[in-house]
Amino acid sequence: MPQSPRHFKSGRPYEICFRARDALPFAVTDYMKLLIKAILARTQRDFKVTLCHFIFVGSHPHILAILKDAEQAKRFYTEVEKKLTDAIKRLLGVDYLRIWEGTPRVIELSDLESAIKMIAYYYANPAKANLVESIDAYPGVSTWFDFISHKEHLSACVTEELPWIRLWRIPKLARRVLSETQDQHLTERLREENKDKTHTLELFPNAWMACFGITRDVDVRQINERIIARLRHNEEVCKRWRKRCGRKVLGVKALRAQPLMAAHTPEKQGRRIFCIAATKALRIFIIEEFKAFCAECRRCYEKWRDGEVLVAWPPGAFLPPLTPRANALQ
Repeated sequence: MPQSPRHFKSGRPYEICFRARDALPFAVTDYMKLLIKAILARTQRDFKVTLCHFIFVGSHPHILAILKDAEQAKRFYTEVEKKLTDAIKRLLGVDYLRIWEGTPRVIELSDLESAIKMIAYYYANPAKANLVESIDAYPGVSTWFDFISHKEHLSACVTEELPWIRLWRIPKLARRVLSETQDQHLTERLREENKDKTHTLELFPNAWMACFGITRDVDVRQINERIIARLRHNEEVCKRWRKRCGRKVLGVKALRAQPLMAAHTPEKQGRRIFCIAATKALRIFIIEEFKAFCAECRRCYEKWRDGEVLVAWPPGAFLPPLTPRANALQ
């Protein structure tokens, strides 16, 4: 096994993130917002995961979801990636396009404090990237307004009916930057030509709290207020940094004028992690637990290669392909 195996725990919240290599695929347009949400709704037609929060910023999304089944979780992010790639290929009128860098990050949020920190971080992304002053002004795809309008109840659910947009009904763009009128016309066309079949996109902005034992709505409200307070603090820090450096935000108008797949040099990413924990002790415990899981997978893999197909793999392990037992002879 050349790389560490994936290990997904059922009923736990995870961050899912994948990044573009050298472009900005998530143009801030109405047609792209429709495509992204429609793709999420189509992918979620069989409820692969429980969606809680998401935001798509330029080159990457941040998605917070509760994983239920390991195989379905893998299918969720691979299907979203593929459908986004196929849709962008249709828009550009090309047969081949390599967009994504490496494999998606799927990171466990191991405790309540880590989840609070990361949700605030997601929504502070537009300010951190100097796109707009605040998430309130961000015109791209996010669940921010769904979140702040459903802060009260653990069982809060937001639904939206979205068309199943077939690939062959996505036209090639005349140019990569559309006027506001052209953008609206394309969006209406996509809705009208695909209205015969729809999927429901369901969002549960507070469901992740139940993973950490939160059951009372009064606690839900307090936790969400902490998230918002932390977000506002992050945005204020970014604002002070821009003032000190003489920088300005790009602004909504300039964001909307960016072409689809505009060239972009991403920041260098640090080492890949598989969990985020608020305390050192919890982080060490999870790392040691994962090392034990990897060691057991290695032991099972060696037996698997030796032909012991009935070896008992640890729960959550993805099984590798079995090597041929014998060579074919003429």
